[in-house]
Amino acid sequence: MIPKRILELRLNTHRQIESASDLAELEAVRIEVLGRKGALTNFSK
Repeated sequence: MIPKRILELRLNTHRQIESASDLAELEAVRIEVLGRKGALTNFSK
């Protein structure tokens, strides 16, 4: 079963991607979620 925190992150990330109006905003979402100190990275700590 997928933990609730990961499901919430997925939902929030999807919303941010949909609302991005240009590539710069999309890149900011990518960094926020997948970056070295990103939200998804913190799950493994």
